[in-house]
Amino acid sequence: MSWYVNQMEQMKLTEMKNRYPDWIWNRSDTHTFLAVPGTHEAYKTVVEPGNTFSPGPATYGVSVWLYDERLHTVEEIKLEEFKTCFKYRKVPILISRYKMGDFEVQSEIFADGSTEDYNFMDYFRIRVTNQAAVSRKVHIYVVLRSFGASGGPIREITCGDQAVIMNGKKQFYFNTVPDRFGAVSLEEDLTDIGEVLKQGKFPQKTSAADKAGWCGGALDYAAELGAGKSAVYDFVCHLHGGHPNLYWQTEPVIPFHYDHVEKDFINKWESLLTFDLNLPSSDFSNAAYYNLMHLYMFTVADAPRTTPYTYPMCWFRDGSYQIVAMDKGGLHDFAEKACLLTQKKDFTTGFGSEADTIGQYIWMMDTHYELTQNYEFLKTVWGSICEKAELLIEAMQTEKPIIAYSEMITHEHAIRPDVQVIAGPNIDGLIAGRMDHHYPLYFVNAFAYAGLSSAARLGDVLKDERAARFGQYAEILRSRMLDQADEKFCRNERDTICAFWPTYWADKNKESIVKGYEDYWYSKWNIDGKQVHEPLWTYFEVGDAHNRMILGQKKRGWAILEHYLKNHTFPGLYTHNEGDRDENSVLLIWEKCRGWDKNTTTTPTGWTAAELFLALRDCLIREEAGQLIIGEGIPDEWLKEDFSVTNLSSSFGAVSFHYSAAEKMFTVTAEHAPDNIRTPLEQIKIISQREG
Repeated sequence: MSWYVNQMEQMKLTEMKNRYPDWIWNRSDTHTFLAVPGTHEAYKTVVEPGNTFSPGPATYGVSVWLYDERLHTVEEIKLEEFKTCFKYRKVPILISRYKMGDFEVQSEIFADGSTEDYNFMDYFRIRVTNQAAVSRKVHIYVVLRSFGASGGPIREITCGDQAVIMNGKKQFYFNTVPDRFGAVSLEEDLTDIGEVLKQGKFPQKTSAADKAGWCGGALDYAAELGAGKSAVYDFVCHLHGGHPNLYWQTEPVIPFHYDHVEKDFINKWESLLTFDLNLPSSDFSNAAYYNLMHLYMFTVADAPRTTPYTYPMCWFRDGSYQIVAMDKGGLHDFAEKACLLTQKKDFTTGFGSEADTIGQYIWMMDTHYELTQNYEFLKTVWGSICEKAELLIEAMQTEKPIIAYSEMITHEHAIRPDVQVIAGPNIDGLIAGRMDHHYPLYFVNAFAYAGLSSAARLGDVLKDERAARFGQYAEILRSRMLDQADEKFCRNERDTICAFWPTYWADKNKESIVKGYEDYWYSKWNIDGKQVHEPLWTYFEVGDAHNRMILGQKKRGWAILEHYLKNHTFPGLYTHNEGDRDENSVLLIWEKCRGWDKNTTTTPTGWTAAELFLALRDCLIREEAGQLIIGEGIPDEWLKEDFSVTNLSSSFGAVSFHYSAAEKMFTVTAEHAPDNIRTPLEQIKIISQREG
């Protein structure tokens, strides 16, 4: 048997669940990640509902339980009973509220630290409030176990005067010394800490050991709270605390000032997200902020991640959307570094060398230049843009396969015979590009057109004579796509997600394209009058909605978007899923952890997060052919009240607008004057002002 089988802690967890079904097991129903942007996968904190968390993969699980007349555990609370949000909408301090008997528990957690000294911490605060009309006694247990959101073996556990010591190292620090600490191990006690606490007992032992790593312990804070009164406890832990190779980790000063650390953290994030949305829909605003924060926290060094653990690589197709979303969200510094990094990462996806990434690369470069007008950046990347554009022209004409080496491929597909194929021989002058294990003609050629037309436009900026060649081939390709649309468009579920945005190859006046969208609506999203939604590849549905807004089908677009604003894999966080379990896992990281063993899907997914942010952003402002379009996707019911948008990044610089319901008028301010500002909203006026 393979050596790796013994490293699969998830398999051991499943075996233990079968052996001890009555234990209080980890939730494993959903999760999200908190992290300092740019940190490696090892430094992504996993958080499940109720702020049960693990400070990094394969570490340990932290839960908060209460005991009054019986044990209340966060693992038994129904998903819909949690109230979850990020603090101040724009700061990734995860707040969770829930009831346990007569008590309300509110916890906060955030991940902070420095990529310079490579020292990262989770800060955790618990507030327990007595909501009864009389004074109540309660035991507040902070439970540490070898399984949880993303646990790992705990072979020894005890408690010192400042921290819980696990595997011989101080790991979980507390400001308030507990009234007592108890420890249990399966090897020594034939049970789990949860089984002891369920019986109304508390372990007599203060240390435990287990060679197989099934130790657990609990900090006990005994409190008597008057009616309406609260108790607050603060904790801090390193991510991968005590790891022998992280010998520079410094112990936190205890007691630490949670409020001071939190204030600095809030200031840091508020300086990053500089746009403001004051809109009639809090769901709309929250979804925009939350998804942008998730995308930035997922990043590793200067590269995006579709989601931590499952995809420990820059999966370039998803990554291009993610970089564009962060760029349009104002994170230009990161986006520029990511763009420069991708010059060295041709065709990088987990499925090998894929053709759509060629055009997506140029689209991403074009977007960054349009947003920043950074001429030096454009000169730096122009050579690689030309190489990609020439490859697209070659693929339009090739009579033989085009092959390129791609290093990182998912374990599932590593020995497929086609993983190095970018494109096969052209099909009727269209690029037969490989993507997702097949040849979706219109998806690949849509991005090829976007890439060639962007290359032409950027070449004109640089006054490079190759611009004319790229523009010529862009028009040839678009003409072929339009000519063959009657026969070939909408034969693939990817076709409707990119025909108008972001590639703009399609013609709203061409009957077969409009009919393709119409037929697809009734065959995919609205069957027999019932709205249905994509269970697996959620980014396709959101991308379809984005395109319908531009096509003028706002009602249909909102039938989709409203679903994504109201239904989340992690309720309250506007996250969504992709795929069946972990079918596209690159390195089987989750399988090495004691957590997420139910593994029903991959969540949160960064491609859907990016698509949703970009669709919402374009509902407010969108650029097309030198025009600034205001309010294209704004719901009609919003027009009954005032609202405003401030400092959204655009190709015209920072754009702000205020809508007056009384005057039925937008007042728009742009840093650089567009050729034209318009709104498709009927009977709504626009006044344009120049910033400054």
